[in-house]
Amino acid sequence: TAAAVSPATRAALEASRGLRVHEVLLGRMPRGTNIGWHSDNMNFVLTAHMGLELDEERCELHVGEHMRRWRKGEVLIFDTSYMHSTANRSDRDRIVLIIRFWHPQVTDEERYALLFLLLVMAHVKAQGRASALFQA
Repeated sequence: TAAAVSPATRAALEASRGLRVHEVLLGRMPRGTNIGWHSDNMNFVLTAHMGLELDEERCELHVGEHMRRWRKGEVLIFDTSYMHSTANRSDRDRIVLIIRFWHPQVTDEERYALLFLLLVMAHVKAQGRASALFQA
């Protein structure tokens, strides 16, 4: 419920004040589901997950060779440019607070240029011409 996650969400957002936040969202993963191995190819943004509602023994995050379980109120930070996958093997939904923030070594100038490129790519994709981005 919103009332249950509000204090934890507020605390996590207050803790992120020194970060240059790219986006914040709640991630809901239905019971008994998984997301297969993938990469977002964006090593300039890091991702933090804080467990809000979940079965601590049955919800896993795999990044490369490493496996971690989400814990309520604890934060996992990882680079989603590495191959990663998730699994919710429990009988209830897994809900995590997701904060994606700019890598600390990315300068403001680089961030501006990357935001511009991301907007261009989104526009091209929306026009149904995404394959043109990858042609010589």
